[in-house]
Amino acid sequence: MRRVSCLRAEALRLCGALQEASCEGAETAWAELLAAAAERRHLDTLLALHHRALDRHSIHAMIHHTTQELQSYLGNVLNEILALRSFETTLHTGISAELERRDQLRELKAERISRGEYAFTSADEALDKEKRKIFQQFLANRKADLNVWARSYRGHVTTLILKLALHTEVSLQTLAFRLDYSDFYKRGDAKLHEPLTYQHKRLSEIGLHAARNKLIDHSRKK
Repeated sequence: MRRVSCLRAEALRLCGALQEASCEGAETAWAELLAAAAERRHLDTLLALHHRALDRHSIHAMIHHTTQELQSYLGNVLNEILALRSFETTLHTGISAELERRDQLRELKAERISRGEYAFTSADEALDKEKRKIFQQFLANRKADLNVWARSYRGHVTTLILKLALHTEVSLQTLAFRLDYSDFYKRGDAKLHEPLTYQHKRLSEIGLHAARNKLIDHSRKK
């Protein structure tokens, strides 16, 4: 259950980042619209600003015509998250049923002892062992399912991050960086070392900026 909780937290963090980005990306455009409305600007100007705000919002929500390719990759990620929810339900139901069975067995033992009978017969013991064996197999199967899910989910997330990083919209490139700010997915997939990603661009810009400053300082010393 602890690993399930960790994976759920991982998925929720990603969903939170996506939701936050969809709002932040259009925040400036909405602010401009509100400011223009407060100044009682011309209706055509307000309509243009409103259209721009909606356009920016749709881009960051990945429902814009320029983000159609991203929609399928995002859909894959969201489908995996829904699959995890279904998995948790199955796991919880199975564990709850086993715990309930064991509670009932303890109550049965106590009741028999109170009547002066044997708490456990050989038939009861054999049945209990069989039930426990079935439950252990259930847990083993769910563990295998979870391993498959984790690989599939992280594969889809990695693909989404890569596609975001290579998108022409700079704000979506920054979103890719935010989704993997700790390089967690990057460490697990060589594709994210692609030199066109936002992070590489930023590092290149930082390097160029440092070199430019160094050249300026050198020129001044002369």
